[in-house]
Parts: sequence; C-alpha cells; structure tokens
Amino acid sequence: MTIPEKIRKLRIEHGLTMKSCAESADIPYYTYQKYEYGEREISVSAIRKLATLYKVSTDYLLDGEIETPTQDLIEQLSDAQSEEEFLKKYFMLEPELRAKARKQMQKALKAQQESDDYIVQTTTIGAELDRRESEQAHALSETEVKKTAV
Repeated sequence: MTIPEKIRKLRIEHGLTMKSCAESADIPYYTYQKYEYGEREISVSAIRKLATLYKVSTDYLLDGEIETPTQDLIEQLSDAQSEEEFLKKYFMLEPELRAKARKQMQKALKAQQESDDYIVQTTTIGAELDRRESEQAHALSETEVKKTAV
C-alpha cells in the first residue's frame, strides 16, 4: 500500500474530511490534497504530523509493511458511533484484520451465550415480545367490537 493510499485510508477510518485532516495536522489544505492524490512527495514533517494525528508509527506510513495502528483492533471498531460507521470501519480493514475481528467477535458472542445473563436477557426479551403481542391483539379486538357496535 502506498503512502497516499495509507493516509487516505486512515483519514476515512477516522471520519475526517481532507480539509479537517489538513487543519488537524497543521498542513496546508492544497498540500495535503496533493499528498493524498500522490501528486506531491510527502515531507518528513508531514509524515510525523500525520502519524501523530492517527496514532500510528511513522514506519507504518513509510514502510510497505501492514502494521496495525497502535489502538487495539476492537477499540477501533468500538469507537464507531453507529452501526453504519462500524461497518465502514470494518470493511476498511485489511482482509487479515477483518478475519481477526470476526474471530474476536465470535468468541465474545459465544462467551455471552454461555453466560447466565444471556439466558435471563433472552427470556426477558421473549416475555416482553409476548406482552406486546398480547396488547396489540387486545387493542385490535377492542377496535373490532367498536366497529360492529356502530
């Protein structure tokens, strides 16, 4: 992955626009655009600023190696404010990291299912759904009675 590809990927993962990224890293906007489009070689000082902004090493930006940013994988995904944002972040991950995230989520789900809380929660949810269904059926029957009375 090239440096422009990496900085674009990181910018999107962090939900930033080019302009907000440039401002946060104290890089002129048009200069940042040229970095991301690969039209200008990125300066060492810009590499440092972007590495600091995204909490990754300068080696990550410079080397061809795929290195996980310093934040824990699950922490990255849990920073998402919505399911849509979570999925965007998930699909922006490299295939190997997506597989790792899937395994961690499967372990967490299995642990939750094996816990006593899961049984209590699902039983409570089932009872609540039954109650709502009963209320709706009762409301419908009252409506039917009123219609026939008229």
